[in-house]
Parts: sequence; C-alpha cells; structure tokens
Amino acid sequence: MAIINGTNASEEILGTELADTISGWAISNLPGDQGPADDNDSLFGFAGNDILNGGNGHDFLIGDIGLDQLYGGNGNDGLWGGEENDSLRGDAGDDQLYGENGNDYVSGGSGNDFIWGGAGIDTLRGDDGNDYIAADEGDDFVNGGNGDDDVRGGAGNDTVSGGEGNDQVIGDDGNDKLYGNNGDDRLWGGFGDDKVYGEAGNDQLNGEFGNDTLAGGDGNDILFGEDGEDTLSGDVGDDQLLGGNGNDVIAGGLGSDVIWGDAGNDTLNGDADNDFLMGGDGIDTLNGGAGNDSLSGEIGNDTLNGGDGDDTAWGGEGTDTLNGGIGNDQLIGDAGNDTLSGGDGSDYLWGADGIDKLFGDAGDDTLQGDGGNDSLDGGTGSDVLLGGDGNDSLTGGDGADQMTGETGNDSLYGGNDGDVLWGVEGEDRIFGDAGDDVLIGGVGNDTLTGGAGADTFSFGLEAGIDTIKDFNVAEDSIAFDRAAFGIADDAAIEDYLLFSASKTLPTPPDAGHGYFLVSTGAVWWDADGSGSEGAVALTRFATTTTDLTTSNFEFA
Repeated sequence: MAIINGTNASEEILGTELADTISGWAISNLPGDQGPADDNDSLFGFAGNDILNGGNGHDFLIGDIGLDQLYGGNGNDGLWGGEENDSLRGDAGDDQLYGENGNDYVSGGSGNDFIWGGAGIDTLRGDDGNDYIAADEGDDFVNGGNGDDDVRGGAGNDTVSGGEGNDQVIGDDGNDKLYGNNGDDRLWGGFGDDKVYGEAGNDQLNGEFGNDTLAGGDGNDILFGEDGEDTLSGDVGDDQLLGGNGNDVIAGGLGSDVIWGDAGNDTLNGDADNDFLMGGDGIDTLNGGAGNDSLSGEIGNDTLNGGDGDDTAWGGEGTDTLNGGIGNDQLIGDAGNDTLSGGDGSDYLWGADGIDKLFGDAGDDTLQGDGGNDSLDGGTGSDVLLGGDGNDSLTGGDGADQMTGETGNDSLYGGNDGDVLWGVEGEDRIFGDAGDDVLIGGVGNDTLTGGAGADTFSFGLEAGIDTIKDFNVAEDSIAFDRAAFGIADDAAIEDYLLFSASKTLPTPPDAGHGYFLVSTGAVWWDADGSGSEGAVALTRFATTTTDLTTSNFEFA
C-alpha cells in the first residue's frame, strides 16, 4: 500500500498495484494562510482498492482495477471508476464521471455534471445543477437531484427520478420505475412494462412500448400510453390522457380532463368534474362520473355511462348502450342499433340511424327515434316521443305524454294519464290506454283504441279511413279540425251534423255548406251537402254504434 501526495504544481501521479491513497496536493504546515495551491492533477490508481482525491483544480482521476474511491474536489473534473465496485464523487464543478464496470456509486455534486454508470447495478446522483445521467446496463438507481436534469435508465429494470426541477426522464429498456418529482417534467418509459409517475408539476408522460402504468400526480398533465395494455391515471389537475394501442384503463381523477382511448377495448373513467371522453376504435366502456361530462364512443360496440350531472353522450358507429344516469342528459345513438336510457332527470334521447331502443325513465323526457324501426318508452313523467322514419313502437308510460309516430306503420301506446297520440303517416295502431286521451290517426288507414277514460278521436281531411275499435258513447267524443274542413270559428257543431239510425247515410238539406253524416257504422264528410254520392268516409266504428248525439262531437 502506498500513500502518495502531490505537490502544489500540476502533476501526473501514478499509483502502485496495491491499495493506494493518492492526493493531488501536499499538505504543508505553512504559516498564515499559505497552503496548497489549486492545481490540475492526473491521478491513476491501477490495481488495488485505491482512494484518489483530486483536490482543487481541474483533475483527471482513473481508479482502474479494484474497489476504488475517487473524489474530484472543486473544479471541473473527470473521474473513471474502472473495474469492480467504485465510489465516485465529483464535488463542486462541472464534472464528467464514468462508473464503468461494477456496481458503482456516483455522485456529481454541485455543478452541471455528465454521469455514465456503465455496466453493473449503479446508484447515480446528479445532486445540484443541470445534469446528464445515463445508467447504461444493470438494474440501476438514478436521481437527478436539484436542477433541470436529463436522466436515463438504459438496459435493465431501473428506478429513475428526476428530482427537483424541470427534468427529462427516460427509462429505455427494461421494466422501469420513473419519477418526475417536483417541476414540469417529461418522462418516457421506453421498452418494457414501466411505472411512470409525474408527481408535482405539469408533466408529460409517455409509456411507449409495453404494458405501462402512468400516474400524472398534481398539475395539468399529458399522458400517452402508446403501445401495450396500459393503466393511466391523471390524478389532480386538468389532464389530457391518450391510451394508444391496446386495451387500456384510463382514469381522469380530479379536474376537468380530456380522455381518448384510441385503438383497443378501453375503459375510460372521467371521475370528478366536467370531463370529455372519446373511446376511439374498439369495444369501449366510458364512465363520466360526477360532473357535466361529454362522452363519444366512436367506432365499436361501446357502453357509455354519464353518471351524475348533465351529460352529453354520442354512441358513434356500432351497437352502443348509452345510460344518462342522474341529471338532464342528451343521448345520441348515431349509427348502429343502439339502446339509450335517460335515467333520472329531463333527458333528450335521439336514436338516429339504426333500429334503436330508447327509454326515458324518470323525468319529463324527449325521445326521437329517427331512422329505423325503433322502440321508444317514455317511462314516468310527461314525455314527448317522436318515432321518425320506420315502423316504430311508442309507449308513453306514466304521465301526460305527447306521442307522434311520423312516417311508417307505427304502434302507439299512451299508458296512464291523459295522452296525445298522433300517427301522422302510415297504417298506424294507436292505443290510448288509461286516461282521457286524444287520438289522431293522420294519413293512412289507422286503427284507434281509446281504452279506459273519456277519449277524443280527432280527424282532419287526411287520406285514409280510420277504424275506432271501442267508441263509448257515454264518455268518448269525436273532434273535427275546423281549419281542415273550412268551418268558421263561430260555427256551431250541431249545424253541421246529420244522424242516421242505421248504416244508411242521411240526406242533407240544402243549407249551402257541408255536413258530417253520422250513421251507426261510420262518419262521413259531405263537402257540398249533396249526400252520400260525394261524401268522404272519415272513420268507421268496429262495432255498430247507436245512441250517438251531438254531445259526442266537437270542433278542434
């Protein structure tokens, strides 16, 4: 073993093959403040477990073979550990430190340092300053320390922390753990199944390849899962999260987040606040959670749950299921055969294209089937139901509902309470059910069944002859649209009615206006008062109906 001290001059000092202690300066007992001067030293440890101390100045230290300890001291130093398990400390200054082979401990100290771990399981610390740290091979531990650092894990399962400052953190190969710590950091997992944590600050996290776990932490973060089946959590803040390829699970956390599943069968959770969720390709599940959320399933057979709040949901392409949950929601099925359920609140449901099923549930809802043979059920509340194109089935449920079949051969069921049911066009079947209902067949040969209650069957001059299945002379009535028949507002109904006690139509008097001709089997409109020759049938009674009086008729 040798203990070697340099002089106050710039020197090259060589150790032996034993365990040496080498200092780049000589300590002298000089009076006053005289002491060793700053110098630029070159220290070589060679074989053995050496201790090399550069002291002040820009020093060059090589440990070589053995378990070496290298201290750069003040100044911009270069330290090489060499073989085996070494300890390198750059101390103050902008240093370059190379651990090389072995399980090394490397500390940059203050200053903007360059650190390379080399092969082995290394512990690398940047300390103060804006440092560049690369771990290379092995399962390494890397911490950038204070400053805006660039830290990289390399091959192996590394633990990499940016430390304080706005850092760039890269895992590279292996199943890595990455931590941004404080500051606005950028983190890349690289290859492998990585765990990436942004922590405090407005961070950007990239999982890249593998099945990664990303957590944004506090701040307004951006998370990209990219390839693999990833788990993303925005945590606190207004975050942007993109799953990428694979079947991903994404949670926005607190804050108003934007979440896109992209390709794969993804699960998206908005959690708290007002979030925007897009499923992308694949069979996705979108949960808005609390807040007024916007959900878009896009391509695939998706399930969209609005949760609490006034939510808006679009199914997109595919056979989708949309649930509004609590709140006044807007649900749009879009393309495909969709199922829409409004839940609690006054909701708007639009099936759009496809054969859709719409359920208003509780609240005063509006349901619109649009294209396809749709099924609409208003549920409880006073609902508005619009069938649209196709042969639709409309059920009002509880509440005073307004139902319109529109085009197609539709079936309308009023349910409880006083409903208004209008077939519009097509060969429609209309059932008032319980309550005092208004039934309007519209164009086409329609079948009208009032059900229980005092019902009104209303007619204009549309083409077609309707059939009333259950007219009850004790409480039901027939209403004629004044405007459709050209009858003045002040005209009395009794002046336009003629009754027959049989199925033979009565002969009208010459009064200069039209008449409604009422027999026991039908009601006709005689526009010119000429009798049955020019009369148009408005409705037929399914069974012979006697005892009809003026009280059974009214103008609408």
